[in-house]
Amino acid sequence: MALIVLTVAGAILAPWLTAYEPNMQMFDGLTIEGAPLPPGGAFALGTDLLGRDLLTRILYGARTVPKIIVWGTLGISTTVVRCLATP
Repeated sequence: MALIVLTVAGAILAPWLTAYEPNMQMFDGLTIEGAPLPPGGAFALGTDLLGRDLLTRILYGARTVPKIIVWGTLGISTTVVRCLATP
């Protein structure tokens, strides 16, 4: 339960918890050779191959989970009601 609460809180507070935009590519997020940075320093979870902050991308990505849950629940419940209402 605590994990769910932390995930929802992180998703809601993502703009205030992170210093970067989720799609912002930063040249300082890569090494001189172009490799992603490991966790630490300015990037708590490191960066991806394009220099984007992974923590930011995870928190902003968590914002889509409630939408998927709501639409999935509505779709399943509509299908069940239609099946039960059809003779």
